[in-house]
Amino acid sequence: MGRFNQALLGKQAWRIWSRPESLVARVLQGRYFARSSFLDCGTGTRPSFAWRNIIHGWELLKKDLSKEDSIRWSFTKDGTYSTRSGYQFTDALLEFQSQHNQALPPIEKKLWSNIWKIKAPPKIKHFIWRSLAGALAVKERLQTRGIPIDATCLGCGAASESICHVLFHCDKSRQTWELSNVPLPPAGFSRNSVFLNMLHLISVMNNNRLEQKILPPRQIVTLAFDEAEIWIAANSLQAETEQVSSAKAWSKPPVGAFKCNLGTSWINAQSKCGVSWILRDSQGNIISHSRRSYSAVRSKHEASLRALFWAVESMKNMRQNNIIFEVLLFPRPSPNLNWIVAQINALLEHIEFWRLDHVVEERNEAANLIAKSVTTRRKYHSYIASQDPAWLQSLLILEGQSQ
Repeated sequence: MGRFNQALLGKQAWRIWSRPESLVARVLQGRYFARSSFLDCGTGTRPSFAWRNIIHGWELLKKDLSKEDSIRWSFTKDGTYSTRSGYQFTDALLEFQSQHNQALPPIEKKLWSNIWKIKAPPKIKHFIWRSLAGALAVKERLQTRGIPIDATCLGCGAASESICHVLFHCDKSRQTWELSNVPLPPAGFSRNSVFLNMLHLISVMNNNRLEQKILPPRQIVTLAFDEAEIWIAANSLQAETEQVSSAKAWSKPPVGAFKCNLGTSWINAQSKCGVSWILRDSQGNIISHSRRSYSAVRSKHEASLRALFWAVESMKNMRQNNIIFEVLLFPRPSPNLNWIVAQINALLEHIEFWRLDHVVEERNEAANLIAKSVTTRRKYHSYIASQDPAWLQSLLILEGQSQ
């Protein structure tokens, strides 16, 4: 009953906060917060019974609103406070406090205190807080509130829909993290600890900001020279001569078919891995090409399978058929990579008339150079483009003119 009364009083406090031009708001401002804002005011001297009750509701609002926010309540879609949302908020706070009333380890205390110091929009900080507090309406949490619902994740259908699964391990979430430029943990995200995953992301963000602030001038010059050498090598006559010698090895697909050459570049599990594909018709003309970066790829074999997955998925989405995929194949996939193979087979069912051919590096130079731009030039941005890359134009023209 006490929480419900506070939610009702929060409605009165919301009206004062959202309608400062009203008569009641102006009268109370003159009496209790003439020299400060409503959120910064206190009880004052000799407060009336009505004002003390409004302050009780104001304490609830202050847990969500801040000076940086516009007049918006985070627990409703339209941003307007309602008694129902206020009561649900008090219920969530009560549950959160009961879960965290025991002593926390120092590192966890530090994370909780640092959430509000993150240089991010208030909505992002609030979302992180709700994720750690277990206050997101995923199926697993709804079950704990007595709602009879199947907890299986609708996104992948392979696991229970927990906060950790939805944010980090569902297929769409995992692919989103892989496409991002955020360094992932070497062993991958934790499967049962949102705390450890959020701790990693916040530490990565702080380290990146620190590196940007204290980058030494000598290192800036070194990076500039490295980039210049890469540019000169890519545009030099010597590079073009080397490309000419190997361009003759590529062969055109039959009339009416397309050839999709796949490239990979893998160094180790701690570094970004690059994959690419180039789609050409029977005349050697480029239809489109793509590059993508992956994190936490454990082997060259896995990199090759990820390149194939990305190419097949792209061909399916582009509604392309009659395709010859040329990729570096391995004799037998490792058992721990069967999940990628299964996904590739499922995607291939949507493509009519396809073939998978093994390709040696000499016949696949253009695609491999695009993939290597991830590992050698730190080009982590993923894309699909309809034209050929300008820096490989000479090589691609020569390949297209081959028999």
